[in-house]
Amino acid sequence: MRWLLICIHILLVALLLLSVKEAEACSCVPAHLQTKYCLSDFVAVIKVKEVKRGNDTSPTLYMVKVKRVFKNSQGTNLVLEDEIYTPVSSAACGVYLELNKNYVVGGRWEFGRPFISLCGLVMPWETTTKRQRKGLRQLYKMGCQCQIAYTSFNRKGSVLEKSNGKKCLWESEPGPLICQEQHGVCLKGLDGCSWFPSASYKTCIKEHKLNREQRRS
Repeated sequence: MRWLLICIHILLVALLLLSVKEAEACSCVPAHLQTKYCLSDFVAVIKVKEVKRGNDTSPTLYMVKVKRVFKNSQGTNLVLEDEIYTPVSSAACGVYLELNKNYVVGGRWEFGRPFISLCGLVMPWETTTKRQRKGLRQLYKMGCQCQIAYTSFNRKGSVLEKSNGKKCLWESEPGPLICQEQHGVCLKGLDGCSWFPSASYKTCIKEHKLNREQRRS
């Protein structure tokens, strides 16, 4: 009986530690690139030159070369230069960047220092599409008055009905998730917010519908 109680005690402690670890893990809500751009204080293309690992009392520091700035909403008193910070661990949403690689990053100014996180805008520059790059240069800024809602494909009708023209729906699979992610720009028109019908977006939607029909058949 005593050994049974000890085993139960050990099991409860293990479950408690596991729950604490899960609670401390970084958890991010799915967000479109345009949303991340609009929520960021700064957005820029950078090249990673050096990394200085942080510890329990200090964040990790990346020494970078700023190649292009798309956004800096804090005015001229704060300028993105050669330093970018991130939490020290992935559990705290810290970002790991590879040396000598180009990234587009967006983040917040905290106590005068630029911070990025896993839940923010962090992408290898080489993986961005032409449409995403055009969005970063100009179009995303024009659409910041709209919202992009990550929505279950099965619920898109009811969500759209309640949006009052203020949202574009970023549909989960089997909806056009990839098309909206890679080629979608949400802009406000006379009838409210909607995905801007660019050539690349239309082509992706057409291919998506064709593939879905082939799977059904």
